[in-house]
Amino acid sequence: MNKLEYFKRICYRGSTEKANMDTLTAIFQHHIKAIPFENASGYCGETVFLDFEAIFEKLVMKKRGGCCWEHNFLFYWIIKEMGYAVTLIGGNFYIPELEIYSINISHPMLTVVVDGTTYLLDAGAGLGYQMWQPIEVVSGMVDHQIPGTFCLTEKRGLWYLDKTERYQHNPSMQNSGTEGEETCIHILFFTLKPRSMGFFQPVCTYLQSCEDFILSSNLLCSIQLPGGYFGLFNNKLTKVTYNFKENMDLIEVIILKDEEFEKALVEKITINLENNFFFVKKERKKSHLV
Repeated sequence: MNKLEYFKRICYRGSTEKANMDTLTAIFQHHIKAIPFENASGYCGETVFLDFEAIFEKLVMKKRGGCCWEHNFLFYWIIKEMGYAVTLIGGNFYIPELEIYSINISHPMLTVVVDGTTYLLDAGAGLGYQMWQPIEVVSGMVDHQIPGTFCLTEKRGLWYLDKTERYQHNPSMQNSGTEGEETCIHILFFTLKPRSMGFFQPVCTYLQSCEDFILSSNLLCSIQLPGGYFGLFNNKLTKVTYNFKENMDLIEVIILKDEEFEKALVEKITINLENNFFFVKKERKKSHLV
C-alpha cells in the first residue's frame, strides 16, 4: 500500500507534510469527489472483504468505488499514516419507513483530533448524506456546508447527526414544493467508543446477502461533484445541483433503460468495472435516499 498511489487516485497534489485541519479537509474533499460510493460489486459477482490490502487494491489500484466500510477504512489508513490521531467508531442508521434507528451498529465513521479539538468525519455516506468537511464534535453544533446544514446533538452519551436540506426543485414534477421550504432528516446516531475493523466484519458479511438491507436489494451509487452529486438508484439517475438558487437545490432525473446502466456507471459515476455487470431486477424496497 503506497500513499503516493492513493494521492494520485484522488488527484491530490497539495501538502502532506503537516497534519493540520487545512490538509485534512483538502484530502477529504478530494477523496469524496474522486472515489465513488457504490455497491456494484453485488451486481458483478463480487464479495466485499474488510481487509486493508483488498480495499486499497479495489478503490485505488483498480479505480473502483466502495461502500461505507471500504471508504472509511481506506481514509482511516491514509490519515493515520500521515500522523493524525484518528479513531474508528460506529453508528446506527435511521430507518425512515419505520421511524426508528437500526438495532445493529453497521456504519463506520472516524473521529480525528486536531490541535486538541475532536472532529467527526464520514467518507462513505454517499448521495446527499455526504458531509464535505469535518464537523466539530460539540453538542448543539450547527455546521453550514455546501450540501446543507448538519447538526450534532448529544443525549446521554449518544450523538445524533441530522441534516437540514434546502427546498428541492424538480422540473419534471408539478407542485414539487414551495421556495424556502426546508426538510430536516435524521441520518444516524453514534457513540465515541473506539471500534476495530474486525468489529464490522460480521455485519458486513450479513448485510451483503440480507434482502431487507438497501445496499443488497437495490443498486445504489453516487459521486460528489464540485457543486452537487450524481446518484444512481436502480434505474433512476439523479443529478443534484446544490443551491442553484437561494436556498434551493436543483434535482434532475433520468429514467434509464436496462442497456443504459453500465454506461451510466462508467460515464457519470466514474466506476471502472472489471467484471461483467448484470442488473438483476428484484422487488425493490422503498427508499428516501435519492
